[in-house]
Amino acid sequence: MDWRRIRQMGGRAGGASAARFTLPPVVLEIEPDFVLGARLSAKANGGVGRALAVRRVAVAGLRGRALSPSAQRPNLLDPAEVGRGLRSVTEVIGNGSGRWGLLVPDGSVRVAILDFETLPDDSREVETLVRWRMKDGLPFPPEEARLSYQVTAGPGGQGLELVAVAARDSVMAEYEGALGELGGEPELILPATLALFPLVPVDEAEGQLLIHLGSGWLTLAVLVGNRLRFWRSREVGGGDVARVAEEVCSEAARVAAAARDRLQLSVRRVWLCSRPPAPPAILAALAAAVDQPVETLAGASELADALSLPERALVESYGAPLVGLMANRATRAGSAAAKGDGSEPITGL
Repeated sequence: MDWRRIRQMGGRAGGASAARFTLPPVVLEIEPDFVLGARLSAKANGGVGRALAVRRVAVAGLRGRALSPSAQRPNLLDPAEVGRGLRSVTEVIGNGSGRWGLLVPDGSVRVAILDFETLPDDSREVETLVRWRMKDGLPFPPEEARLSYQVTAGPGGQGLELVAVAARDSVMAEYEGALGELGGEPELILPATLALFPLVPVDEAEGQLLIHLGSGWLTLAVLVGNRLRFWRSREVGGGDVARVAEEVCSEAARVAAAARDRLQLSVRRVWLCSRPPAPPAILAALAAAVDQPVETLAGASELADALSLPERALVESYGAPLVGLMANRATRAGSAAAKGDGSEPITGL
């Protein structure tokens, strides 16, 4: 699944606007346990143009309880420690002239799947309608939400389906403030799991379950073709590995059953992105829980062939969302080339 028609979130609540998709030269990700940074650049692509490659990558662990994802409350409990992590990785990868892409924890946003018969032509009217539809599921006043959304055709081509992401303006401002100390502001913001979607093969006939585990959080998403059918994100484990494994298996089995019973959808493929990689015991327990093999979703080493072996290992262990962003850009660039109009999609928060 790619994000070809997402409407970009503005710099403040109520500031949604259309914008062409831009993947900045430096991407940073802030999670409760770590900060990841990567610098990207173009390289020759076998005589058929230029493709993105990872040129530098770094990961810095965060000490103590520096960050606690929440859609409602302040997230940066220790801004100085988060700042230290950001400076540590940017010292390795460079600052990209102040042009940043930013991945934030899934727990800092709310995601909803909304059905409509039709939508207004005016984007401001659409935004007002989406706020009204999401208000009961938001733990903050809807007028404080920054919104991002993508509209697709509904099931069987009937009506419209809208995937909406809402983030509290004050929460996003915390992350932007952390980057501001580095000299710039993000041109692109996404929750990490959304960045993984372009890595899941498109299958119009069967359901696929994507499980993203890391930093004490678990997100489960069910995809069919280019449609998101289910999303759930929650904190897990409390630092206990055995408890994490138990909760992951329980949640995966519950979501697969819900897809079957409520959506009349059979989940035929299961993908796991675990950062750092999950031990084999968790993979085996998860496969038993969903009664089918579990495939791993990881960073692509071929995009990091110019890196040292330690940096390549970081991409493979932590860089799957980064690779997803690069795949989304490549997919959209390919579509533009096919159309011959040079256009690119809109995306971001």
